[in-house]
Amino acid sequence: MPRERRIAVICTRRLGDVLLATAMIRSLKRAAQPGTRIEALVSPETVPALIGNPDVDEIIAVPHRPTWREAWALLKRIFRRYEVAVTTIFSDRAHILAFLASARRVAVVPPANEPGAGWKRWLAWKSLRANDRAMNVVEQNLQLIERMHVMRWPEVVPPRPVDLSPLDRKLGEGWRDRRYAVVHPAAMYPYKGWTLEGWRALVADLAARDLHVYLTGGPAEAERALAASIVEGMDAAHVTNLAGELKFPELTPLIERARVFVGPDTSVTHLAAATGAPTIALFGPSNVVAWGPWPRSASGRSPAKWKMSAPLQHQGNVWIIQGVTHCAPCLLEGCERHQQSRSDCLAQMPSQRVLAVIDEALRAA
Repeated sequence: MPRERRIAVICTRRLGDVLLATAMIRSLKRAAQPGTRIEALVSPETVPALIGNPDVDEIIAVPHRPTWREAWALLKRIFRRYEVAVTTIFSDRAHILAFLASARRVAVVPPANEPGAGWKRWLAWKSLRANDRAMNVVEQNLQLIERMHVMRWPEVVPPRPVDLSPLDRKLGEGWRDRRYAVVHPAAMYPYKGWTLEGWRALVADLAARDLHVYLTGGPAEAERALAASIVEGMDAAHVTNLAGELKFPELTPLIERARVFVGPDTSVTHLAAATGAPTIALFGPSNVVAWGPWPRSASGRSPAKWKMSAPLQHQGNVWIIQGVTHCAPCLLEGCERHQQSRSDCLAQMPSQRVLAVIDEALRAA
């Protein structure tokens, strides 16, 4: 690493993208000279993914559609401020921000046949072509900074709350002493989601296994409604609905103590894998090679390598169940080819299949 004092990491995409970039950030921090500051430029809604991260010295929220005043303030704040700017995504905005931030840019660039591949590679001092059919996004980020001769530190770093007392108040006394499971049923888009019937059966069976169930979810009305439907008629002594109650960093201490976590292809499932908790991920049509959760135990010599098509895969603390139909994963947005679509490979997945994998994870814990 050069002796400069500031590095910009640019990841203006979703919560999961920012979380998975933390392995690269940790590698940069460990390779940098003492006193080097790492500053992350991210979208406002993804800031929680970096709360409490010891490797990030400053978080800069980049508005999606800034006013002229906001754009000018951002420009003055970042213009040629950094000796190196690293971008993990190949959107136009990310590459423009990197160009403004530093004269030396290290970037993931699109495949050669995609728009913008030429000028984005030309702007980069060091670059790596994206290939989501060949490697996990964490591995891609680590290979990118190896272009700078930075030694990889392949650890996804989950966020943490600064103060645990609000979490204690929400969960009540003695929550740490419980045997419990965490279930996060909501996916960002319907085509990545499982069925209401499946979740209800799963929660009931977990409670029957003498596990208290904490149901988590975001503040969006759809997520709250799903959680309410799942717990309807269930005994509150065995199931606690926390949908909309916890902030993203507060999920880390809750999940890391869980006997098992179950969730779909979403950012919280990536967080669960990073905590080291036994993590059951329900995947449908998504690209599991690129987006399979990164196990806590994955090392630099043995990175996570998920297969494109397999009914069940297991690495470290992560189990992935990949649909039930012959076409999974099709890499499309559901059977109807749009984000609100159904996905038969998930809709037809029986709860007994998921429970069998949970039992395997519990035995291995």
